[in-house]
Amino acid sequence: MLKDFETNIKSLLGNVSKVFFIKIIGAMILFAFQLILTNMMGAKLFGQFTILQTIINIFILITVFGTDSSLIRYIPRMDTKDK
Repeated sequence: MLKDFETNIKSLLGNVSKVFFIKIIGAMILFAFQLILTNMMGAKLFGQFTILQTIINIFILITVFGTDSSLIRYIPRMDTKDK
């Protein structure tokens, strides 16, 4: 039983570290992309692009608000009802 627990913890830590590094690489790519866009567009156009991107992110946040939490809560309930 203890070996299973240790194996699960090692697997979990391995997966978490992979996700962490992928998020860091994604953030670096996004930063480089924004630097390139700034140089190509200029300050005024990049400011407009950033405002539009922020508005889109706010709408996405509003539409997703609570959906992920409710899925985590209700999917296991549906699974146990089927059995």
